[in-house]
This record gives sequence, C-alpha cells and structure tokens, in this order.
Amino acid sequence: FNSPISFTDTYFNQSVLFRNSILQKNVSFLRCCFNDTIDCSNAMFQRIADLSDTQFNGSASFNRSEFKRCSLFQNSHFNKKAFFELARFGEKADFINSFYGGIAYFNSSYYYDDASFGGSNFAKNAYFRDSKFQRAADFHNSYFAGSTSFRESKFLSSVYFNGTKFSKSADFVHCWILGSAFFYLVNFGNDIELNSSEIIGDVIFEKSSFSGNVYIYQLKFTNFKVEWDKIKNILYADGQTYFNLINNFKRMGLSGKSGAIDCYYRYKKEILIENQRSNWLEFIGNYLQWIAWGFGVRPSYAFSTSLCVIVLFGIFYGITKSIDTPKIPRAIYQHAIFISLILFFIMWGYLNCTLNIFLILLCTTIFVIIYLFGRSLVMDRITNNILFSFYIFFAFNPIYYWRKGAYLDFIILLETIMGWLVMAIFLGSLVNISWPFSW
Repeated sequence: FNSPISFTDTYFNQSVLFRNSILQKNVSFLRCCFNDTIDCSNAMFQRIADLSDTQFNGSASFNRSEFKRCSLFQNSHFNKKAFFELARFGEKADFINSFYGGIAYFNSSYYYDDASFGGSNFAKNAYFRDSKFQRAADFHNSYFAGSTSFRESKFLSSVYFNGTKFSKSADFVHCWILGSAFFYLVNFGNDIELNSSEIIGDVIFEKSSFSGNVYIYQLKFTNFKVEWDKIKNILYADGQTYFNLINNFKRMGLSGKSGAIDCYYRYKKEILIENQRSNWLEFIGNYLQWIAWGFGVRPSYAFSTSLCVIVLFGIFYGITKSIDTPKIPRAIYQHAIFISLILFFIMWGYLNCTLNIFLILLCTTIFVIIYLFGRSLVMDRITNNILFSFYIFFAFNPIYYWRKGAYLDFIILLETIMGWLVMAIFLGSLVNISWPFSW
C-alpha cells in the first residue's frame, strides 16, 4: 500500500485481512468497529498506525507485525482475544485506557520506545512473557482481572505499576529490570512471584496491599522498599535473599521490630520448619534457640524461660520437700512475689513492644484477688519453694535451709548454672535489639 489508509467511524462486518502486507503511509482506523476478525499478522506499518477509540468485536491478530513509527491504540476495546506476539514497536506504543475482554497475548513483543498501558483493563489473562522493553514501561492504574505473566521479560529502563490492581497471580519470574520497579499503591489480590529476577534500581512496594504470598527466591536487588508488617507472614525466600533483605532494612534505618530484626526472626523460623522435615538434629538445636531467646532477637523469650525454670525447680523442691523453715518471716516475701509478678507483666509488655495498660490492670487485679483471698491457702504453700528456687537461680545466698545430699546439691548447682546461662542470653538478646547494627 503506497498511499495513506484512512477510515473514520466505519463499521466492518466481515473479516479484514492485512496479513503479510506492507503499509508505507499512515494508517488510520479512528473510531471504527470491526465486528469480525482483523488479521494483520506479519504486516509492516512503516508510518503512523492510528487505531484509537476502535472496537474489535472479533479476534484481533497483530502477531509478528512491525510498527516502524508510533502505534496508537488508546481507548480501544479488544472484546475478544488480542494477539501481539512477536510484534515490534519502533516508536512509542500507546495502549492507554485500552480494554481486553479476552486473553491478551503480548509474548515476545519488542518495544524500542516507551510502552504505555496506563489505565488499561485486562478482563482475562494477560501474557507478556519474554518481552523486551528498551524504554519506560508504564502500566499505572491498570486492572488485571486474570493471571498476569511477565516471566523472562527484560526491562532496560524503569517499569511502573503504581495504582494497579492484580486480582490473580502476578508472575515476574526470571525478569531483568535495569531501572526501578514501581509497585506503589498496588493491590495484589493473589500471589506475586519475583523468583530469580534481577532489579538494578529500587523495588518500591510502599503502601501496597497483599492478599496472597510474596515469593522472592534468589531475587537480586539493590533497594527493596516495603512495609515489613505487610509481608512478614506471607514472605517466602531463600537464605541469601533474606540476608540481603535484612541488610536492606538496615540501610533504610529500619532495624527494629518492623524491619531487620523481624526479618531475621522470620528467616530463622523458615530454617526451623525446613529442618523439621530434613535434619532433626539441627531442628532440635534451632528449636531450643527459638524457645530460649527467639534466635537472639526476642528477650521476652529468655525472660519467659527464666520464669519457667524457676517455677519448675520450685515445684521439684516442693515435691521432694527439700527446704526447711526460713530464717525470717515469710510475709515479707509474699509481698515480694506479688510485686515481682506485676513487674513481670509490665516487663513482658515492654519487651514485646505491646505494652497494654488494660492487660496490665487486668492481671494486677487478678493477683490482688488471689493475694487477698487465697494467701492463706495458696501463697503460704508455694512462696517458700518458689523463693528458694528464685534465690538459687540468681546465685544468691538463700534464706532457707535445705536437706543435705549429693543429688540435691547437684540439682541446686544445675539451676544456678542454668540461671547464669539464661541471664547471659537475655542480656545478649537485649544488646541485639538495642544495637542491631552489631550483627
């Protein structure tokens, strides 16, 4: 075709075929309606191709087509399947506010200039596998109702998905992004996969919402910006990626429980689950680390461990009747136990960063009732043994007598050693969360 082709507000009720054609001048099908198929496979558009505001009621095929100049499909409706596989776009590809009622195939398409799909609506699956974007790829405020796949695609500049909604899975496996990946204010209705991808610029998920899982196995990135609290229970990654993410949060200054510390804890929990299925010896070791001090970043676990050890040894001393009359009256130590229990709940809330005044008041009220109405029945029976265990745990000189015997001396020595060990890991975990840049 050596002359321009121009149709405006025209209806085509039968098939339109431009297969293997060379269109040397401008092509315009502005506000047209194709009620049957249109086949432009292997066609070459050497000048501007304008199909804006056009209705495609049949399947539209542009497979292996080449657009030398601008290609304009803004506000167009592809109500059936749309095929752009192996298509080449020499200049800007404009699909802004386009609609795809059927499956959209853009596999192995090549964009030499900007690719604009902003505000587009994909009612079914959208496939952009093995595509290449040399300039910016813009999908902001788009809607993907079906599964979306950009697997093995290459973005030589930045890609924009700001404000986009993915109702089903989003596949970005084995992608290579030379610029930044913007997922700001994105709604992920299902899983997102970034496995084995490499992103040279920033990865931005700020203010996005996630309804499915986030898979980042073997993901390589420079900066990963995301609210940790939104992904901490749905993130799945390998060990190296976890450590990269931990260092990433440190660089961002997010070293507390909403960043590097919780990310490290999540990583260790994943290792614990994996060892449960494979290596039971490592599982036991990791399990003990978990309950003892939360892998070094949960001081409250060590605090709870110390309380459990004191109570268990106190029960043992009570069952074996190992102690005798105290040197001074017990009433003073009943008050000490009472105050210690209150301080325990306050300390527990502080260490977990969930200090809840209503919970503290409730627990305090319960202990007041126990103390006032049950001290003669309960407190007198348990105070001696618990206090004795408390003193032994912290290696203090007990104010009680105990029965002599090799086994009892050994038990007392064992509790003392355990006390010092638990205190050491408690202090170590406090250091870890207070100065997280040290690990």
